[in-house]
Amino acid sequence: MKRSYWTLIGVLLFGICALSFILSLVGVNLTMLKFLNAVGTPASVIIRIVGMFAGIIIMYLSKADLSND
Repeated sequence: MKRSYWTLIGVLLFGICALSFILSLVGVNLTMLKFLNAVGTPASVIIRIVGMFAGIIIMYLSKADLSND
């Protein structure tokens, strides 16, 4: 996959998880992430935070030059 696709995936993952986390603080939930509420509040918060960090890591790795020149 091209780097731009990985960057897009990272941005979307971070954005959706961050939006979901912020909305869950006021009691609103995204429809596509309703399955997270079934596992319980603490676990769903942890999953959302891990998703945000995963998005940041994917974005960083897609932009980083990892060659050993």
